[in-house]
Amino acid sequence: MDGNKDFLAVVLTVVGVLGFVGFFQFFGDELGVHSNSSAVDVVMSPVELGKRVARNCTPCHDLTSTRRLTRVGPPLWEVVGRPVASVPEYTFSRVLFQFGQRGAVWDERSLDQYLADPKEFIPGNKMAFAGLHDVAERKALIEYLKTLMSPKESLMAPLIDQAILSLSADADGSSFDERIKRGRMESEKCGACHDLSSEKKMIIGPFLMGVVGRPAGSVVGFAFSQPFMEAVEKGLRVWNTKNLDQFLADPKAMIPGTKMVFAGIRDHQRRKDLITYLKTLK
Repeated sequence: MDGNKDFLAVVLTVVGVLGFVGFFQFFGDELGVHSNSSAVDVVMSPVELGKRVARNCTPCHDLTSTRRLTRVGPPLWEVVGRPVASVPEYTFSRVLFQFGQRGAVWDERSLDQYLADPKEFIPGNKMAFAGLHDVAERKALIEYLKTLMSPKESLMAPLIDQAILSLSADADGSSFDERIKRGRMESEKCGACHDLSSEKKMIIGPFLMGVVGRPAGSVVGFAFSQPFMEAVEKGLRVWNTKNLDQFLADPKAMIPGTKMVFAGIRDHQRRKDLITYLKTLK
């Protein structure tokens, strides 16, 4: 009999515990009582929540500083503040590329609209993701994406490069200031067709203020030639030092059919001086 009583007591205890748990699961929201996991969600910071939401991005995008190109999507490292469709070597859809050519940038507002519904924001783009409809999750994801930065590389590198250039002498012994002076004189030839001032006026060609580091073909309001835009689609993404040097050496050899009438600068040092000066136009 004692054994039966003990067994019955155990059964009643288990039933009581299960009933207690069920009660809170069923009436928890009404009573304002939540599980531990919900409590963690409440105190989770936006960046922590965003990092968790970002797991949905990793099958198609690399989020690390290695900036790997996957077969599906471009890397998301330093995506916040980046010009749309400006990742070199990645083939963007035509509609997204055209969107980027209008000067669009991935800021918080455009990212929020795109993440909410990619197909509605940019119809025809090849992003397969259906969208993130929860406003709080989108905001948290963007806060996390803002942390994917390399401060030393992004902010300090140009200053370090400038310091090295200013302290170093060229092969012919000329200083940085001398190269700037020569480059400014070389740029006078550009002034016939391009505005080099901060006014960013359109003359015959697009303005050159901020040209170094600018996505190719991205000046809003300027009608670039068809051959030039085809070159952009094939891989001419950014006007970096290498691309500028090649273009300035012989524009028509680099982009056959371009409407750039300038014959080119054959002397390497003169091109280098000009590009050094163009880097100061910010």
